[in-house]
Amino acid sequence: MYDEFTNRRNATLYVPVGTKVLYENANYWKDFRIIIELEGAVIPHDLAACAGGLGITTSIDMNSEDNIVGLQFDLQLPKGVNLVTDVNGSYVAYLTDRKADHILSVNKIDEDTYRFISVSMNNISFEGKEGALINVKLRVDNTVIIGNYDVKILNVELTTLDKESINSMNALSTLTVQAPAPGDVNGDMKVSVSDVQSIIGYILNDRPTYFIEGAANVNGDNKISVTDAVMVIDMILNQNDSSSSRTKTEQMKEPQ
Repeated sequence: MYDEFTNRRNATLYVPVGTKVLYENANYWKDFRIIIELEGAVIPHDLAACAGGLGITTSIDMNSEDNIVGLQFDLQLPKGVNLVTDVNGSYVAYLTDRKADHILSVNKIDEDTYRFISVSMNNISFEGKEGALINVKLRVDNTVIIGNYDVKILNVELTTLDKESINSMNALSTLTVQAPAPGDVNGDMKVSVSDVQSIIGYILNDRPTYFIEGAANVNGDNKISVTDAVMVIDMILNQNDSSSSRTKTEQMKEPQ
């Protein structure tokens, strides 16, 4: 099967990022003299999110020295993690300002994998050679256990301005699922006025769609009441005071 690699002890093997240790310990592949991890052209960012929360927006980078007019790839998510949809049922995924007249199409192709395709209707290249190209919003179900999970980019194909096809290596990032901070009631990784509104709605029996009871019970008395709302307001005010103090300090340090 691997007869083409007859000179492994004098050869270099290029492998996807995050897989070098696997190859170094695998029969046959460990015989290569040098093993180098090589990043793909399409790379997801590491991110953190709360199980049962509103969701978190993350970016997918595209890095290429070629003039790219179109791309296709698959985004494979852990079980219990999904792309968020808007009120029209469309996935919340959009191109950054690197686009020209490009359009983005996304569809779920199996239980945990989404396919992305972006093309220019006038065959214009994307702006720039590196950086965030697509923003997506992910949500973690409340059934997902706290821990680290793989997010994978697979089956990448880029098309150049000269109509050449480039197949890039797969890429890997880490999704850290964590418990929400006290006061982060909707699990969007920040404490804000919307969390106060959610607590008030919950008390009035107008249950919010995304509500993490453990994060709402700020004072630990095993009930959710106006006191919890007041404590979250205090957190927000303290954040604002701290931010204001930092701004004043920075202004004082500015050269005249």
